[in-house]
Amino acid sequence: KLLKTYPRNQYIKSQLLAETKQYNKLLKTKQKNNVNQLFTDLDNMQENNPRGYMNLVKSLRSGSFDKKITNDSSFVPAEKWHSHFSNLLGPQVTSIGHNTELMRSYIDSNCDRLTSNLGQPFTRSELVTGISNLENNKASSFDQITNEILKIGKL
Repeated sequence: KLLKTYPRNQYIKSQLLAETKQYNKLLKTKQKNNVNQLFTDLDNMQENNPRGYMNLVKSLRSGSFDKKITNDSSFVPAEKWHSHFSNLLGPQVTSIGHNTELMRSYIDSNCDRLTSNLGQPFTRSELVTGISNLENNKASSFDQITNEILKIGKL
């Protein structure tokens, strides 16, 4: 009322501003204390009354604790879920008919082209080069031999 009566009075404005800041600070402190007290009470309830605590958690999850909060996720029909995840994963690919005779003949005619060096023995120089290229400060395997020990032990 004073500010409406004397809108240009700097003292009244500064007092109002100071009291507003003080009120907001007190409000913030009270809210923080209430939240801390709530968590303390919940912890005590969990220890002293576990059944009541779980009933409270279930009622909060189901939305029956506060009727103002609605939980629409439980009322989604199965068709909508299926449609959502089908679209999320991409379009369905239609399978091409399996012609096993054609695949077998292709494999038989092209298997000679496939060659691999995996079955070949490696040389000593390839082994030394491989050990030299190992990085330091890496975790050892189940045998507990580190890369540094392998590097020191190479001949």
